[in-house]
Amino acid sequence: DERPEHRSFHKMISVGTDLYVFGGCGSSGRLNDLHKFDTIHQTWSNLGKAHLLKGRGGANLIYLKDGHCLIVVAGFVGSESNDGQKFILSTEEEEKGTWDDSLLEGLDNLRPRSVCISASFHHDDAATDDNVALIFGGEVNPSELGHEGAGGFENDLILLDGKTGALKETIKAAEEKNWPEPRGWSDGTSISTADKGRSLYLFGGLTGDDQNPKRLDDFWCCDIKM
Repeated sequence: DERPEHRSFHKMISVGTDLYVFGGCGSSGRLNDLHKFDTIHQTWSNLGKAHLLKGRGGANLIYLKDGHCLIVVAGFVGSESNDGQKFILSTEEEEKGTWDDSLLEGLDNLRPRSVCISASFHHDDAATDDNVALIFGGEVNPSELGHEGAGGFENDLILLDGKTGALKETIKAAEEKNWPEPRGWSDGTSISTADKGRSLYLFGGLTGDDQNPKRLDDFWCCDIKM
C-alpha cells in the first residue's frame, strides 16, 4: 500500500488531475516524504523522501510549470528553516519522477519560516510568460505555548523564479501603503487570466503574540505586475 501514513501539519496541492501530499507530522515524528494520488485511476504512489531535507511540518509545496517540477521550501523542523529541494515530475525516463540531488539555490537570504501562504501561476491563459512563485508571510519565531499562543510573524512577499525556485525578490510591507499585517497559519491561492492578469488572494490567519493571539478574518488581493 503506497498511501501516506497518518499525519497532520502536511501540505497538499494539485497538478492537473494529480494530488501531491508532502511531509507533516506522523506517529514517528516529522516527515519528508512525497505521495501522489491519481484522481483518474484512484491510486496512490509513494514518490520517496526529500533526502536532503529534514522532516518538517508547515512547508511550502509549490508547482513550477516552467521547471516541470515541485519545490519544497522552508517549514518547521524543530526550528524554522529556509532550505528547499526540487522534485522533478515524471518523464519517459523516470515514470514516477525523482528528487534533485542538490538543494535549491538562492534561498540563503530568505528568512526562515513555516505555515506561510504560497502559490504559483501556471495556467495557459496567464497574461505573461514571466511566471513566478509566491510566498507570503508565515511564522518566523514559534511560540513556546504551541498552538495556544502566537509567535513572531512576517508579512513580506517573496518572489521565487518560476523555473528554478531561486529567490528573486523580497518585498517588505514598509515599501507599500496598503498591506496585510504579519500572520501565519493562514491560506490563500492564486488566479491568473489573460484579461485580468495574476493575483494572489489571502484570507485570515493568526497574528499577535502569546499575551494576545488574534485570529484574523480579513481578505486581501495582491495583483502581481512584472
